[in-house]
Order: sequence, then C-alpha cells, then structure tokens
Amino acid sequence: MTLRYALVLSASFLFATATLAQTANDDCGTAITIACGESLAGSTADALPDEALNCGTSVGAPGVWYFFQGNGQQVTATTCPDNAYDTKLNVYVGNCGTITCLAGNDDIAQGVLCSSVTFVAETGNSYYILVQGYNGAVGTFDLAVTCAALTEDVCAGALPIACGQTLSGTTTGASEDTAPECDTGISAPGVWYTFTGTVGQMTVTTCPNNTYDTKLNVYTGPCTDLNCVAGNDDISNGVLCSSVTFNSVEGTTYYVLVQGYDGENGPFELALTCVSCGQPQSVTATPLDVSAVVSWSSSNASAEYTVEYGPAGFTPGAGTPITGTYGVDGPP
Repeated sequence: MTLRYALVLSASFLFATATLAQTANDDCGTAITIACGESLAGSTADALPDEALNCGTSVGAPGVWYFFQGNGQQVTATTCPDNAYDTKLNVYVGNCGTITCLAGNDDIAQGVLCSSVTFVAETGNSYYILVQGYNGAVGTFDLAVTCAALTEDVCAGALPIACGQTLSGTTTGASEDTAPECDTGISAPGVWYTFTGTVGQMTVTTCPNNTYDTKLNVYTGPCTDLNCVAGNDDISNGVLCSSVTFNSVEGTTYYVLVQGYDGENGPFELALTCVSCGQPQSVTATPLDVSAVVSWSSSNASAEYTVEYGPAGFTPGAGTPITGTYGVDGPP
C-alpha cells in the first residue's frame, strides 16, 4: 500500500511539472495584454503549435499571443530590432474562436529578420497578435507596440486631394498594406489619398515627376472593405510612372494607393485632374451608302453633344453640325 501511494504522488508531481512548463500565453484565450508604448520580452521556446489562420504570412511555427484593445489610433506592433531569431507576426480582429485575419508580416525587408505590422485599431474592437517564427524557428524576442494619430500610411488616414491639385509625397518609411489587388498587385509599402467623385472623368497620375517606379491603385470605400476601381503599373513600356483615368460617380469617395514596383519606394508627385465633360468612349462610325451611323458612350448623363459631318477630308468647323442630348436624341 505504501509503495502504491508513493507512485501516485510521483506521477502527479511529473504531471504538474509538465503543466507549469507550458508558456502562459500559448493560446489566444490566455493572451497577454499589451498597451501603447509597451515593450514586452517573450519567448516561443516552449510554445505549442498553433491552429491559427494564415494571415498576411503563413503560420509555420509555435507562437505566443498578445491582446490589444482598439483605441481609434494607428498602431504598430513590431519585434524590431530586438529579436534573437527570425520572427513573423500575424494580427487578427474579433474574439478567440471567431477571429479574422487583419494583417501579417515576415521580415520588414530582405535580410532583416524581424517583423512589423501597422494597422488601424478601431475603438471597441479586440486585436490579437501572434508572434511566431519562420520555418519552425523558435526563440526570444521583444514585442513593442506604438500608437499614433492616423496618417496617410493607412487608408483611414488618407490625405485629401482636390481636382487640379498636385501633392508631393513619399513612400519611404511606409508600412506594408493589406489592400486587395487592383489591376496591378500590391508589391511595396504605400501611402493613401482620397477625393470625392465628380460628374465626368478623373485622372490620378504620378507622371512625370516620379523618382522611382510607381504603381497606382484606385478604390471605393469603406477602408475596411475596399473595392477595386482601376490600377496601373507604368503608362507605357519603359516609362516608370503611372496614371489611372476612370469615369467617376458624383459624391462617391475614392481612395488612391501610391506604391512601388517590386518593393521600391521614394518621393513622388500625385496630381488629380477632373474633366466635367468627359471624352466620349467607345466611339464607332459605320459608313452606309450615303450616310453613316456614329455611336459612343459617355459618363455624363443627359450631356449635350455636337456631331459634325461633311465630305471626306472636310476641315473641322466647316462641316454641318448636329446637336442633341445624350440618351435622348442619341445614342443609343
């Protein structure tokens, strides 16, 4: 009887020792709270593998969790520069068990093996930060969180630009963006601008005053659910500035992401031009025996138009004009 009792005690002691060895914040539900301005030392050495969703970068190593309460500010979570191994970061929003991906990062630059994520922490939302490693790596790190007022580094802090305005900007020091691809991929950190649609064509461009290979993406909002309008990477082969022209909807809010090709960054000038009487689109002319059918499309509902015709080779201004209202007198 005595021997049996001793064995039970020994087994219980071993079980307790194994339980105590598990990292305290090994699970989302036991995440350690971190606040603005804090830097917390941590380790993934004793962490268990996670079943978290891939988010910005894959989850490929055991990690530990931190909790941040949304405060309406621009938040940066980073393991730079005090990491002892190749870290990765994933940021989620929601509640444990139903969290959704917000952003992630694996290395802030090529050969720099620490990670950083910048995001807008909306007031009232709960954010969970998973610190893990590349290809199964574990080790020690310092996780720091800094908070600031919203800037053009995030969509919610987009700078306003008006018709006829040209603004100088730079993507140097910007953080990676989580915007969806829009005619061209998101391949470098960028900065954001916003404007309100008019009736007619609008053009945003970094031409000709760009100092690096820029790319442009135009979206409609909200920032939490962006929808692609148009994008451009180079206006022509070998010309490394970008331009997007589209038919805007009056009163609609648009967001422009200025970024770069293959990780490039630098200063640029962004110009916005607006044409209230937009250039006709999809113009076709079909000749008949003694007449012709002309059709086109226009972004300007009920706009007045003038079609001039005459003998082959006539001088514009010397022909016969036909006027009307688009959609009423034609086309269609």
